[in-house]
Amino acid sequence: MPIKLFLLIFIIETIAILPQNELIKVRSLNIDSLKSEIRVYFTPGYKKRAEYLTGILTAANHFFRDSLGVEYEYHLAVLDETQWNELHCPYPYGLPWNNAFRPYVIFMPADTSHGAVVDDLSNFLERNNANKYVDNIGIHEAGHTYVCEYIYGGRFSDPEIPFRWFDELMANYFCYTFLRSVHPDMADLLSDVAFRNYNTEEFTFVTLQQFEDHYFEIPPSNFHWYQTAFIKRVIEVYNKTGLNFIREVKEKISWDKERTAEDLILELERITPGFIKWAVHLTK
Repeated sequence: MPIKLFLLIFIIETIAILPQNELIKVRSLNIDSLKSEIRVYFTPGYKKRAEYLTGILTAANHFFRDSLGVEYEYHLAVLDETQWNELHCPYPYGLPWNNAFRPYVIFMPADTSHGAVVDDLSNFLERNNANKYVDNIGIHEAGHTYVCEYIYGGRFSDPEIPFRWFDELMANYFCYTFLRSVHPDMADLLSDVAFRNYNTEEFTFVTLQQFEDHYFEIPPSNFHWYQTAFIKRVIEVYNKTGLNFIREVKEKISWDKERTAEDLILELERITPGFIKWAVHLTK
């Protein structure tokens, strides 16, 4: 499969980001803001876009507050390409990302009419669906912050997270759970992209251990394949247990001890059978 730029959409944390207060940097811009439950900063002229994204992320906050009792403060920055580049964002314009530590800031493109990500998504999706898929990535980014706060109890943030594959798996689980419950059309789109066919023979990295050891070196298409493996497992588990899987992971997996990937897989197997079978081709 040709390496396309759109595969960058799945490289959510493949560039090391040194801890810094991104919120201060955002506030230093000549920027507007919205008064809402989520503090939103946006490039002037993109208020409707900011309101739309605020609505989705506010709904996510309400969903997880009501279902899991988790609620935290984070900020949203909706920027055009000029301000995106002015902040020296570590990802190309159009690729949502978050700073992965407190205070959390989720960065979203104000304009999805152009940019490498949406342009390449449009090669196999209708333009409207390509735009929506960019927003799916933003929900995934919010998912990482829920993992940090709910699963880890705020103990870990990038780069201290215990297992990157588990972190990606759970971020996808938070993302898919919310979308399936509140925005099923976006969940369908996530599933459709995940279940595309991939030829693993072209990939250098194919195991969970390689994912951990070479996280920042994995090429875009290879990283995308890993994400599809995570998303497909998420969908399988969600269809069996729904939101209860997240609750049981929090309740039954303690992060007070060190463990191997095999140990964690066994713990996940006891929560929802099928993880050993899923992981066998990723742990050889």
